[in-house]
Amino acid sequence: MATEFVRAGTRGYDAHHDDAHTAADLEDEIVARVEAARTAPTADVYRRRLVQAASVAVAAVQRWDRVHPTWDRLHPTPRTEADHG
Repeated sequence: MATEFVRAGTRGYDAHHDDAHTAADLEDEIVARVEAARTAPTADVYRRRLVQAASVAVAAVQRWDRVHPTWDRLHPTPRTEADHG
């Protein structure tokens, strides 16, 4: 999968490109690639399409982190069960 992520970067799919899209755009792309995998003619194509979907998902998470850097401070996650109250 790392190879696909690097390959995408060489084709211009970098942080700047990802940030030009909305979260919904990236979600739609993930769904489209997963749906395309369902109709793959071979096991290799099936795997490649799933890897591409996963690569877009990683890019979506990275974009989210850049666009919403204060999310953790606004919505803290309890660290232990004792923090639940």
